[in-house]
Amino acid sequence: MTRRPITQVHEIEITSRCNLACVYCPHPKMERAKMDMTMGMFMKAMSAVDYFCRVGTQGELALTGIGEATLHPKFADMLLLAREVIGKDRLLTFSTNGIKLSDSLLHRIRDAHPTVYVSLHRPEVAALAIERLKKRKFKWGSNGSFATSALDWAGTVDWQVSHPPIVCEYLRSGWAVIRADGTVGSCCWDAESVHGRIAHLDKANPSTWTTAPHKACESCSLSIPKEMFEHAERIPA
Repeated sequence: MTRRPITQVHEIEITSRCNLACVYCPHPKMERAKMDMTMGMFMKAMSAVDYFCRVGTQGELALTGIGEATLHPKFADMLLLAREVIGKDRLLTFSTNGIKLSDSLLHRIRDAHPTVYVSLHRPEVAALAIERLKKRKFKWGSNGSFATSALDWAGTVDWQVSHPPIVCEYLRSGWAVIRADGTVGSCCWDAESVHGRIAHLDKANPSTWTTAPHKACESCSLSIPKEMFEHAERIPA
């Protein structure tokens, strides 16, 4: 099977904890540990990001995952460090339910210049969070895809699929996701982090990381890139 080199760390899950239990999200039933990434592990993740920056393939970086990033006690420090590593021109984002998005937190992270995506699943909370972002002139967006462009997390959640037929960008562009325990994977929808594993940050050598279709692709509503499809008839676990 032809494998494709990883070109960037697209997503870092700094925590797999969440303060909500949404029915369309895999988090409530997720069996892997609900934990915060240690600062030591985050520094290793940043080393990988720095490598892809130096070779010129790192793009947008998101501090998000199957968890609420703002719950991490070092969230502001991590966001500021991420900006320092990726430089001023790359997009730095995080997604949030808005519950912890206070004025004091926004003051602490303003120099990171993040783009903040607020979920609309609790409008009474999201509305206040968005107003705080507007007041402080943050770049922001809203996320209502659970209703407008829904997904079922590769068949692991009993929820509708209404998003348009698109190709998996993780496979097409060679993106990686790093989970809170330091596992490096090639699928952001694999909530349990058991499929598409590439490496672990404790034994990190980003120059050797590669991606290919894996077991979760069989039940995913995203499609495998055409150039990889002919190699995906027998997908490994």
